[in-house]
Formats: sequence, structure tokens, C-alpha cells
Amino acid sequence: MKEITAIELQNLLKNEEILIVDVRTAEEYAQAHLKNAFLMELHNFNQEKLEQKCEGILGLKKVIFQCRSGVRSVSAIELLSSRFPYESYNLQGGIIAWVGRGYEVILNDGE
Repeated sequence: MKEITAIELQNLLKNEEILIVDVRTAEEYAQAHLKNAFLMELHNFNQEKLEQKCEGILGLKKVIFQCRSGVRSVSAIELLSSRFPYESYNLQGGIIAWVGRGYEVILNDGE
């Protein structure tokens, strides 16, 4: 499994079209999430829906999985590892690391 830091992800977002898959709960996602992150709750994971989302992004090369701290996203990658045709990465430290770096999140009140 490949890991990516918040700093590396921030740099990738400037230069590449990637998909960020948030595997937290809908409630956690509503509180704060990365801009353009696609919610795919781990307890209700749908590989077909995820693959359709990936196919809809032209030139997609990388998919970043993230959760609160980086644990649930590892489980998501392990679940898909043998059947997922894209490069997938785990965001080390999850949204906690992202916020810790001061990077932008979308809050439930639209900020």
C-alpha cells in the first residue's frame, strides 16, 4: 500500500486531476471535508459506485483515500487492492493531518 502525506497531496492537487475518497461517516463528512472529496462510507462501501466515479474523471491516475486519522482508509484500500485498477494512496494522518497543516476544508456551514 502506498502512503501520501498532507504536503504531498497539497502539491498533487495543484498539478494533477485526482479523486479524493472520504471513507468516514456522513456525519463526519458534513462537519468538515476536503474540497471535492467523494463520500464513500466504509461501512457501506460500494466498489461499483466508486469505479463509476473514477471512470467519469478524464485522465485520472491517482485515487487518494482518507478518513479521520488514516486507519479506515487503509481498510478501504485493502478491501479494493486486488480489484481496483487505479493507483491508490492512503492519506497519512487523515483529515487530522490535513487540518494540522492549515489546509482548506469545507465546513458544514459552507465556509
